[in-house]
Amino acid sequence: MSHTDNELSRRRFLQATGGAATAAALAGCLDDDVEVDEDDDTDPIGDDDDDTDPTGDDDDGTEETDDEEQVLRLINGTMDTMDPVEYTLANAGEVIGHVFDGPLWNPHGALTVEPMLAEDYEIADDNVTYTLHLREGVTYHEAGGQDWGEVTAQDFVYNWERLAGGEHTRRASTILDDLGVAHETETVTDDEGDETEEYVPWSLAVEALDDYTLELELSSPNHAALDELASFRLCPLPEGIVGDVEGYDGDIDHDEIRDEIVVGCGPFKFESWASDQEAEVSAYDDYWGEGPHIDGIHWQIMEDSNAIFNHSMNMDVDVPQIPTEQFDPDLVDLDEPDEDGREVGTYGPMRNDETVNYQRIPGLSTGFFGFNTQNVEKAARQAVAHALDHEQIANDIFRGRAIPGYTMTPPAGFPGGPEAHEEFVEEHYPYGPGSDIDAAQEVMEEAGYSEDDPYEFSFTITDSATNQQMANLLRDMLAAAHIDMEIEVAPFATMIDQRGRGNIDSFNSGWNMGGDDPANILQLLYPPHTQVEVSGSIIEVDWFDTDAADRAADGWDQLTDNPEPTDEAAEARAEAVKEMELAMWEDLPFVVYEYRIFERFAYEWVDAADIGPAGMARHNYTRLNERP
Repeated sequence: MSHTDNELSRRRFLQATGGAATAAALAGCLDDDVEVDEDDDTDPIGDDDDDTDPTGDDDDGTEETDDEEQVLRLINGTMDTMDPVEYTLANAGEVIGHVFDGPLWNPHGALTVEPMLAEDYEIADDNVTYTLHLREGVTYHEAGGQDWGEVTAQDFVYNWERLAGGEHTRRASTILDDLGVAHETETVTDDEGDETEEYVPWSLAVEALDDYTLELELSSPNHAALDELASFRLCPLPEGIVGDVEGYDGDIDHDEIRDEIVVGCGPFKFESWASDQEAEVSAYDDYWGEGPHIDGIHWQIMEDSNAIFNHSMNMDVDVPQIPTEQFDPDLVDLDEPDEDGREVGTYGPMRNDETVNYQRIPGLSTGFFGFNTQNVEKAARQAVAHALDHEQIANDIFRGRAIPGYTMTPPAGFPGGPEAHEEFVEEHYPYGPGSDIDAAQEVMEEAGYSEDDPYEFSFTITDSATNQQMANLLRDMLAAAHIDMEIEVAPFATMIDQRGRGNIDSFNSGWNMGGDDPANILQLLYPPHTQVEVSGSIIEVDWFDTDAADRAADGWDQLTDNPEPTDEAAEARAEAVKEMELAMWEDLPFVVYEYRIFERFAYEWVDAADIGPAGMARHNYTRLNERP
């Protein structure tokens, strides 16, 4: 039910924030920081490194099909590239995470970090020098008719340089800021006289001591360094495979590495990817680790929610997706949460009379509306925040598959944890958890707008009934506050492209954190990362030249300048997190509305590892029994 007067009691407000805190206390993180369409129901992925059967059913006698149906059938959304340093979409990360291996990883979506390609590591007493001892004998997949040989430390040096300063990098911040590898910068002045600090090529403090020993030096101690080393963006590629960094001509063109000659060393080999159609990988028989126990994976790329549901109900997929508009909470039957907060049970019977295995667990994933602050007036952004009913979106529109959200940092990652998050929101959030149309109307009238002269802006969403329902609700609420909001629909990749050109007023999106470190998601609140005209921008909302933007920038500096694993540094980071959240609430480049709950549906013939707070295990552990 919508709350239209914001007259919530303190108890009601605590229910709105405390419920989120309780559930998100158990949340984790994804293996990479990626932007996601908030109606994307694809499963995040994780990894494992031991030789045990993660399902607990090692050779238990279950019958496996031995026919050509040993290909796992999944659904995915629009992808952007198969180059690990270039991808930004979670959908691409879903495939990349099966084809490539990184240095470390989060086993089966757990929050712990364990060795992967680096079978061991050492941290020096100075807490800035890390030595990775690589596995010997790990081989790349054959691709493009070539044998790419063995993974070496030189390959890491090469691809990390591509990530830091290569022509095609889209997340240089992963290695320069998040991990914080020491490097040099130089001041560059553009045609308008504006100065920026840019990475000096080949200044990255990374060295191959020999073929299997990699040493890196951080600019300062980093309490989250091991978590950052679990990013798939840090995986190796054969040295010199493309010539997009100084000193290499390249063996193949970059266009080929994006979607044709994809050279990884993970459990599955890349076969093909056709935009908006499908992606395929096959088992790599010489994989150094566990599995694969299936012959391959086929992803049908679909974004229309009705098509996704019909595909799932026709049993043309092994791990079905239930779009929110077709999700029925009454069909859920769950056991009590385990020690990790995971709930396990069943969902059904569904439309096809089948009952599937069902799991869910809260995750570190934030959903928000983004606003180009140069295109949408502050008064209109404030009106949106006043009109928004967080509980209605989470409970009615998302049918309990989300938790009401307010801060960019999810409760589990907030300094002090969920209880501190609850207290901070209750004390400081200026717009209330319910819908206050009167306040929205008042702020627009103070800005000079009226029923006869409304303010206009557009809101871009991807094509789904849930997104449409949410957008319609917001549009109808804002109409009473003298705002005429036009709803536009576009594929997610198109939306990102147009946003980067400054052509979008506002949009619906979200962010999956790459580790339970607030800096991972608060990089979205660092103004230089938001500007359309700045190279390396992460999410273009053009936030700058305000007191709040300056405070957010100062907060980011304080957050990143205090990475040490000490109580004093942790206190400084906590203050910075709060200051950046307050700055966001003041200027509203983003209005946060939810934290996502991770789910997995699986037909009974799918035998896979449990999902974890950081996502789902890679499918080299999955086994397929006989389909009906």
